[in-house]
Amino acid sequence: MGNMGSGRCWFCPLFLYFPFFCGIVFFCAGWGSSHKPFVRILFGGDVILGRHHIDSWRKGRLTSLLTGIHQPIGEADFTVVNLEGCLSVRGQRAEKEYTFRAPPQFARILRQDGVDLASLANNHSRDFGADALLDTLAHLRREGIVPFGAGPNRDSAFQPVFLQKSGIRLLLFGLTEIVPVGFEAGPNRPGVAAMRGDWESVVAHKMQKWGDSVAAAIAFVHWGTEGSFHSDNRQRRALQALLRLGFDAIVGHHPHRPQGIGVVNGSVVAYSLGNLVHTPTSLWGRRGLLLSLDVTADGIQSARLIPILIEGGLPTVAHQEEKQIILEKVRQVSGSLGHQIADDGAFPVNL
Repeated sequence: MGNMGSGRCWFCPLFLYFPFFCGIVFFCAGWGSSHKPFVRILFGGDVILGRHHIDSWRKGRLTSLLTGIHQPIGEADFTVVNLEGCLSVRGQRAEKEYTFRAPPQFARILRQDGVDLASLANNHSRDFGADALLDTLAHLRREGIVPFGAGPNRDSAFQPVFLQKSGIRLLLFGLTEIVPVGFEAGPNRPGVAAMRGDWESVVAHKMQKWGDSVAAAIAFVHWGTEGSFHSDNRQRRALQALLRLGFDAIVGHHPHRPQGIGVVNGSVVAYSLGNLVHTPTSLWGRRGLLLSLDVTADGIQSARLIPILIEGGLPTVAHQEEKQIILEKVRQVSGSLGHQIADDGAFPVNL
């Protein structure tokens, strides 16, 4: 009380030093901004819309497919999945063991769930013929999802997608090593970007044209042996071709199992993410992975595996015990890099 009576205002020193304190605050607040901006891209595996999903939707019980993984989707700038099957009411069923077709309205559901891009480079995109494939392309685009890896002709099927945010540009190709008869795109034939014939020279030409203008080039590839935890000889041969072409990351799907990861000649390789939306009968068919990549202007800086568990045909982020079971399996099949996969799924990319 005596100091107050001295006639000096107690807040005057703070006022005098206000610019100094502001400088400290602004400096601290700007500390994080000195970090380079990055783009986060999230990859999910096989989306297979079966009878269970379609019946649930028709009965009004299914309005979302990816609610259980909304957090990693929300944290990503772009989310990419492999869509197996057609979104159409047209076409004749192909003569093959398994065929998949769902109502076009599922394109809207996927978009509302946060899917930005869908690869059609797989062995189910023409399950109901050319018309159904073209319908699928149109329905996805109408809802704001970018399809890639298939098209009305070979040139469009091999056309890459450019992703850009914060001045960082990425290049994404959809390719398939699994090609049923009649699925390969031709000069005037709708189909998929098949790794057949002169595919390497086609991709090489596009990589030479655009590869130097992007921070990272990524191949999203349908390959491997169904039901296997291990990469096969065809995968490994295809991998060598993709590495020669200069891809910075190769992300795979089709085996319906999580497979190993690695860093090969400086490129991130995830052989298979397993299933994302499906109704498999086996437990390991219900266990899968998301892959999150952070990319700056200098390239891929970090990578993280996010284990998922499919329940009722839909994915959820795996709880701690299930998460560690999945990660431990991936460690076992990942060779020398396996022991470097952390408990949170992160693994080194600059080896």
